[in-house]
Amino acid sequence: MEPSTQTTGSWLRRHRLAVFGWGGILLFILLLLAFSLFQRHRTQGKINTKLAAIRTQNLPTNLAELDTFYTHIPDADNGTVLLLQYRNHYVEWDEIYAPWIGDLSSNSVMYVTNPITPAARAILQGIIVSNQTALRLIYDAVAKPKWRYPVDLNQGATNLLPDLIEPKKITKLLRVESLHHLAEGRHSAALKSIGVSFQVSDSLAGEPTLISFLVRNACLSVSESSLEMLLQRDGFPSPDLASLQQMIADSESKTDLLRILHGERTFIIGSWHEPAGQQLFTSSTPFDTWPPPLQKFGWAVYESGGAKSADLLNFLYICEELEAILKLDPMTALQQTRTLEDRFIPLGKPSMDMIATAYLTPIMLSMVEKHAGLITRLRITQTALAIERFRMENKSLPKKLGELTPQYLKAPLLDPFTQSPLLYRITKKGFRVYSTGENAQDDGGFTRSEKETPENDDIVFTVERTSAR
Repeated sequence: MEPSTQTTGSWLRRHRLAVFGWGGILLFILLLLAFSLFQRHRTQGKINTKLAAIRTQNLPTNLAELDTFYTHIPDADNGTVLLLQYRNHYVEWDEIYAPWIGDLSSNSVMYVTNPITPAARAILQGIIVSNQTALRLIYDAVAKPKWRYPVDLNQGATNLLPDLIEPKKITKLLRVESLHHLAEGRHSAALKSIGVSFQVSDSLAGEPTLISFLVRNACLSVSESSLEMLLQRDGFPSPDLASLQQMIADSESKTDLLRILHGERTFIIGSWHEPAGQQLFTSSTPFDTWPPPLQKFGWAVYESGGAKSADLLNFLYICEELEAILKLDPMTALQQTRTLEDRFIPLGKPSMDMIATAYLTPIMLSMVEKHAGLITRLRITQTALAIERFRMENKSLPKKLGELTPQYLKAPLLDPFTQSPLLYRITKKGFRVYSTGENAQDDGGFTRSEKETPENDDIVFTVERTSAR
């Protein structure tokens, strides 16, 4: 055979091998794409089935439905319309007096061991007089029967919700007003300020967003600390205490976690079409340590390869289980939540079909824990008011909480973390009502800041009268 013929044959063999090799690779890629499209189509079918099941419950599955689901209220009946008008008349005082009067630090008149001096009274008077119109609007607002904040839920996660900063500012102003009333000897008016503070906090109770729930928690915390501050300074008329106690009892039933879950689920579904890089604020992905060009490739595969749809499906499964958990008592719900988190949250980096789910699930589950803490604070506050009523009418503290029922409490209130009655301890200067907190252990009714130990997480309401009285 001639050399040229051998060369031609060798070239043909190499050419055939190259054709078969590249053809095999191309076929593999086509099969992979076909499988991905099939999986994506199959997953989308399951998602559509889930969304259809949600709609049969008359619940929203997109932002337009959510905005309709969140009932609009005529301005004439909407307390929020008046409440938000207060800011047109609000005179800022925080920056000037916050270090001395507006916070709870040891140099503040809010600190219960500090007396209300003539200078403090003058400043309190000035703050309240300059905010008279704002306060009148706030009081008129809480007399309205319904609440709805002016939120366009069609905007989804891009809505900045600027109005949500106002309730906490209002509760701080009402705290100053309550102390001003107390300084002037108007005890009933001081408690009324606290009652309005609780009502303003509850203006957020019907909102279908997690951020509104968190803001309400923060406002209730301010209201409770304001009440604690007052009770440590002086005694108050028993009928006024009873009225406030009932208001706080009503507040416990106003939180609707299912409504918040349905709202947040709709926000997630509605924003799922957004590019993953904008949608997901998480540093834990299968490719977050890759070089930037490969990270873009990883996100492209996530977006187009069916993993993003599978991620949404996993999130919907979690919401389904969480929906059942939220119908349980607080303690059982906490236990089930931790089990759910252990099942769905990876210890290391999440798989491609769990990127968003691994980021969102702890946020969604956190509301169960925060709700348990909210109920706990409301219950120890109610119990503290019942003890104060007992003290005002009997001139002594009850030796145990059982003495409060049925006259001051219909039944002993339970600690959500143990499902046992709340704890009570008489001290040299007064008393403490408390919950064990998450560790379900009695740490003596001391807060973590008092003992400075991470194991101590009792939730405490303290009434210990000082020389400031």
